[in-house]
Amino acid sequence: MRNQRPGHLMFVRSLSGALAAFAMVPPLLSIAQSSTSASYHDWTLLESRDGIVSYRGGTKVDGAVPTKVELTIVAEPADVVAAITDFDGYKDWIPYCTSSEVLRTVNADECYAYYFISPPMVADRDVVVHSVTIRVINGSYEVVIADTQDMLKEGPEGVIRMPHFLSHYWISVDGSGVTHITHINETTLGGSIPEFLTSWSSHGQPLSTMQALKERILKHKTSALHQR
Repeated sequence: MRNQRPGHLMFVRSLSGALAAFAMVPPLLSIAQSSTSASYHDWTLLESRDGIVSYRGGTKVDGAVPTKVELTIVAEPADVVAAITDFDGYKDWIPYCTSSEVLRTVNADECYAYYFISPPMVADRDVVVHSVTIRVINGSYEVVIADTQDMLKEGPEGVIRMPHFLSHYWISVDGSGVTHITHINETTLGGSIPEFLTSWSSHGQPLSTMQALKERILKHKTSALHQR
């Protein structure tokens, strides 16, 4: 098993029991923030467009360049979480994702999932992830989605299993009717990657993914209003 950094993937795997104890949520949230956000103090601003701001981290983690994207949207935090954790729908908005599915649901806030991506000009990739949602007292949420070996699923022949994946969302409210989303991502695709794809994954991809998430949330919001 690949060595994992303490306080981040090990933190995810220990959450199941802790989620049952609501009083434990604030300390656990602090652990996650200190192991992820605070360790990337040298963010470089890349682009600001359509209300979305993207950054690139200066320190590689397991070969991955961390990225951070921020968005403020008029939407309920629970609707944002629902979109992020709808793994069956990832193929509808995650770039190059052609297949996705929930493998096992532990409870309403935890599951294991699998998804498959087909980037251009390289071998297909896949990953099995463990997703945990933390409900914070003030109506905010935290979602941690990380690669795992706790759930096994064989991929198609010739597909490269991503060796490192962490997708970390903070969804917060401030009482003004808007929701703030901060997304930090670390992804190592594995295998040989052309330079253009490496550059895109740390620059264009984070912003385009957040744009697609924004459109998905607003589309579902509009659909819900029309059904009333």
